[in-house]
Amino acid sequence: MDGNINKRLSLALLFLIYIKKNGPKVNHKKLTSNIIKASLELKEKNIYVDIIFRGSIDDEDNIFSESIDSELWFWMSNKFIDLEAGDDHVLNVSKICTNDNLSLEKLKEKTSIFLEDDKAGEKVEKIIDRYSEVCAL
Repeated sequence: MDGNINKRLSLALLFLIYIKKNGPKVNHKKLTSNIIKASLELKEKNIYVDIIFRGSIDDEDNIFSESIDSELWFWMSNKFIDLEAGDDHVLNVSKICTNDNLSLEKLKEKTSIFLEDDKAGEKVEKIIDRYSEVCAL
């Protein structure tokens, strides 16, 4: 990517790639923490994600993001994500994970088109991999 050009990546694309790589169940706090960390690394590469957070970046129990919660609400209200019972903050994202229209390859392709860079989807996926922790839930 041209280091002099700032690009913007939709939070929805970053969110979906994270879910596809970590589903069918994800922890809300880990999702928030890891997406924020990935977005900060992307920012260093002049790719900006419209995300606002507060709290401590180093303490996933004390980090919050209205941007991510708003995105989650959209997916929950459209019945793509369910909140599991209990206080573990576990999200069931199996409907997204099994949706063929949201395949990881298609999401990476959309990311590359969106950022006008043939390898952008792979770069974003590698960054997410660094912050992903597949949870055995």
